[in-house]
Amino acid sequence: LRTSAVHGLLLRCIPTASCISQKPVLDNVEDAEEDSLPGVRIQRKSSVEHRTNTIVTEQEIGQWMEKETGMDRVRLMYSINNKGEFIQQETKELNTVLFQCFILGTALSVVMAAATVYARNKETQPSSTRTMLQGVPKKTKPFKGIIIESLKSTLRFTAFSTLLIHFSQTLAAYRNKSSVWEYAISLSLGCGLLGLGQGLKTCAKMSLKGAVIGTVGGYVVCQLLTFNGMNQEQNHLAAVIAHLREQKLQNHKVQDSE
Repeated sequence: LRTSAVHGLLLRCIPTASCISQKPVLDNVEDAEEDSLPGVRIQRKSSVEHRTNTIVTEQEIGQWMEKETGMDRVRLMYSINNKGEFIQQETKELNTVLFQCFILGTALSVVMAAATVYARNKETQPSSTRTMLQGVPKKTKPFKGIIIESLKSTLRFTAFSTLLIHFSQTLAAYRNKSSVWEYAISLSLGCGLLGLGQGLKTCAKMSLKGAVIGTVGGYVVCQLLTFNGMNQEQNHLAAVIAHLREQKLQNHKVQDSE
C-alpha cells in the first residue's frame, strides 16, 4: 500500500520521477564498446556505471518514507552542508523571502517610528504660560526615540514573517502535507504577536482575524502549489530522491577510493 502511494505520487511528479526506475538501465553500452580510442571505452563505461549506481527505485523511496518520522523531515528540511549552507533549495528560498521581508519591515518601521515620534513631540510641546513659569524644558532627542520605536516594530514584523514563512512550512514538513491549517495557525499567531502591547482583547481579535485570513489565503496557496507541483508532498519526494542519490554517490566515491 505504501509503495502504491509512492507510485501515485510519482505519477503526479513526472519531471521529478525522471531519475527513478524500477530496474536500472544501462545506456550507450554498445556505443562504448564500439569506441576504439584509448581510454574512451573505460570513461564511457565508468559514466554509465556512475549513473546506474545513483538511480533511485520506488522501493527504496517507499522504505525511506516508511521509517521516517516528522522530526526526520524537519531535520532534512533544515540540514546544513559542510559550507554552512542549507541543503534544501526550498529552505534557501524561504530564507531569501524572509530577508526581503526584514529589509522591507525595517524601512517601514523607520518611517512609521519617525512619524510617531514627531507627532508625540508635537503633542507634548508646553504652552507659553508653562514656559514662562517653569522655563524652557530640556530638548528631547527624537533620533533616539525613532531608533527605539523602529527596533520594536522591526522585531515584531520579523517575528510575524518568521511565523508565517518558516513555522507554516515546518508544520507542513512535520505532517508531510500541505493544507490550510498551517497558514491559519501561523497567521493567527503572527497577528496575535503584532497585537501585543495593545491589550488582551485587541490581541485576541487580531488572532481571530489572522486565522480567518490564513484559512482563505491558505486554501488559495495550497491550490496553486498543488497545480504547479510544489506542495509539501511533492517537494519532500524530490528531497528524498536527492538525498538517496547523494548517499549512493558518496558510497560510490568511498568504494572507488578503496
